[in-house]
Amino acid sequence: MRIAQNIKFLKFILPLLILSVMLLVSSCDSAISLKSGENGTLIDEKNGRIYIDCSISLRAKSLSGENIYAKGPKNDRVDLYVINGLDPAEWLTEDIREGIPSVFRELNAIPDEPSIEDFDSKIIMTQEEAVAIQIGIIDDKDIVSRYINELLANENVMLPSHDSLDYSYTLRFESDKYSGLQYLVQYYVDHSGKSYLYDRGTRKCVLLSSDSKIN
Repeated sequence: MRIAQNIKFLKFILPLLILSVMLLVSSCDSAISLKSGENGTLIDEKNGRIYIDCSISLRAKSLSGENIYAKGPKNDRVDLYVINGLDPAEWLTEDIREGIPSVFRELNAIPDEPSIEDFDSKIIMTQEEAVAIQIGIIDDKDIVSRYINELLANENVMLPSHDSLDYSYTLRFESDKYSGLQYLVQYYVDHSGKSYLYDRGTRKCVLLSSDSKIN
């Protein structure tokens, strides 16, 4: 009796397993194949597009589904996904669930890479653990602009050592124009109470004025 029940179960489950494998293979086969181009570009010959990776400071907020949209050359091992809220003809990203994912822009559609000045809508404050934990929001545009202006205008100083830091946050600047992206800047406070902003993309570190410290 038990053997008969097992056979019935296998007859039921095997088609589902086969269908799942077929769907997985189909999703991988449907991914666009990219070729290596000059200056580190990735070329989508099918659609006539050329993608290039952006500054490490740019990050996709979320993925539009889990299917791989495009696969890079085998030696590059780059899998690219659609960014939620953005057109894949303009923007793609590596998997945001792994490591430090790069954002890619299409050179003809987006000839100029956005800068922090384009991300003046609000700031999401996070602490970086195994995942980013949101701890606050700054939605006063005057305050957001103040941080942007200080990062751009203040003198470049030496990056404080890890041992000298009291605590740190990640400031995720958001944009009305690029709704699916964030511009990441590190906020550091050392043991003496001095506050710093550090842009990993430009490698610029500035000392903040005393009235710009986040309490």
